[in-house]
Amino acid sequence: MTQHAIVPIFHCKPGSRDNIVEKLKVMQSYVLANEPKCLAYYFIKSIDDPNLLLGFEVYNEKEDLTANHLESETFKAFLDSIQVDVEKDLIINHFKVTDIGFVSRPKFSQLQGPDIFNFVVFIKTVPGKREEVLNIFKPVADAVLADEVETCYSYKFSVAEDDDDTILIFERYVNAHALEVIHRGGEKFKEAFAKFDELKLIVGRTTYSCSESGMGFLGRD
Repeated sequence: MTQHAIVPIFHCKPGSRDNIVEKLKVMQSYVLANEPKCLAYYFIKSIDDPNLLLGFEVYNEKEDLTANHLESETFKAFLDSIQVDVEKDLIINHFKVTDIGFVSRPKFSQLQGPDIFNFVVFIKTVPGKREEVLNIFKPVADAVLADEVETCYSYKFSVAEDDDDTILIFERYVNAHALEVIHRGGEKFKEAFAKFDELKLIVGRTTYSCSESGMGFLGRD
């Protein structure tokens, strides 16, 4: 059984992002009470774009999303309610969760406050090289788990379901300094990116710097 993740992206009308967050709080209550196989339901605000809202959701398997969550009357009502708040239709990106990294450290799966820095990365690899890139990243993830205990709360890798060359990394830090100085200054991180530069394995990267929205969870502990 492979866990399934999605990254929903909301392009909000100016001034409407907080309206969607409030409506998502209703969804969160429903999910917590009725969808035990939803393992993470977490939403974050883009720091660079005041009209962008992203989510990171993890389900025990894809059917728990498609047959339960998306088909629930509560979700359908939510989707109808946000039409006045969005510039375009909701975008949902689908991923298979790998065994590399961790969604959240124990005791840090709940909201941690406004200073928490979330970093969402979509990596495009050279065709056919995704597994090689993941193998290079694995020692980085292992080092983060062992050595960045106080500063990195989430560091999880997933692969796109409909694109063989895309990787998602969901990262969460105590603050931006923890990413920019502590994480990127790590030996395993520098070794990995030296290999990527040498082997020319990565052809594109899209990143989102985000803060917590004030709702969501990354585990049920």
